[in-house]
Amino acid sequence: MVKNFEGSRAKEVAERAGVSRSAVSRAFNPDSYLDPKKRARILKVAGEIGYQPNMAARAMVSNRSHLVAVLLPALQHPWESQELDVLIGELQAIGFATLVYKIPTADLQIAQVSHLRAYNPDSVIVYSDGLPTEGVKSLFNRARPIYPVYVDADACDLASDSNINQGFDRLEIDQRPGIRRAMGMLAGSGCKTMVWLAGDDSTQSNIDRQKVVLGYAKQYGLSVSESIPGDYSYERAREEICAYFRAHPMVDALVAANDVSAFGAMDALRHDLGLKVPEDVKVVGFDNIRQSNWKSYDLTTVGMDIHQRVRALVRLIRSRLKEPDAPDLYERVETRLIVRGTVI
Repeated sequence: MVKNFEGSRAKEVAERAGVSRSAVSRAFNPDSYLDPKKRARILKVAGEIGYQPNMAARAMVSNRSHLVAVLLPALQHPWESQELDVLIGELQAIGFATLVYKIPTADLQIAQVSHLRAYNPDSVIVYSDGLPTEGVKSLFNRARPIYPVYVDADACDLASDSNINQGFDRLEIDQRPGIRRAMGMLAGSGCKTMVWLAGDDSTQSNIDRQKVVLGYAKQYGLSVSESIPGDYSYERAREEICAYFRAHPMVDALVAANDVSAFGAMDALRHDLGLKVPEDVKVVGFDNIRQSNWKSYDLTTVGMDIHQRVRALVRLIRSRLKEPDAPDLYERVETRLIVRGTVI
């Protein structure tokens, strides 16, 4: 009954638009070629009569769910929520739905998320170091996962290494250009002693970022006083910076693992310790979230174009669907330094 009704509605669209039934089907498939004017006419007619293809029925025939699963540890963090907002919009524009799943980060067993296989996603984006790649690959055997990975200071050009075939696709974030410029600016501004405010020490992204920061600090002659523990949160950053600077008042530069930590550090310096930013201590963050441009913080930060990053993810998704058996696919985006009032 549902199939017959679906077919009759599609036939009505085809007749009104003056096209074939197959053209109607292709009009709703962003990966199918169709003359743009013909696609627009079909979609206009479909909108007028309220026709939308039954995605569940199409998935049974095509083995394509048009569903992208996004696995991440938290939704309240500004960077993740802002990227997710842009990503969902880009996917919706090309006919994909998004399944967002919050995963724990501590002692995670792959069995805890095994029920996600039932949704049969076409693609899986994994934002967590807590999910082992082998487990994810075995869980979603049809959908090869995509992992954002941060290029560290000692890394070769991963994208150019044809021998890499790890069974997952990569969005490579080259954090070196932005961090290199940040260290050069701090040194050029007269800074001598720097502290690194870390993120979560258990995550690979923090390990890679710290290696890049400390490597370029040494290259530019900055003396790194210490690495201060953190967890990417405002509260932990404010607490740790208060304790550290009361014992080590001679530090004149601070680099934080993310912008939120930088906000906590700045509030500790200004409101708890009575220091001035940037006159007494210059501060650099990482991510370039929207709040970093707020006048209260006006934070100098290392970041990337979020729309460029999301478009790279979408290209990976569409390329993989076109070539399911291709070797590892990759895209690369580079960071840049956004200079604001916490350094100059």
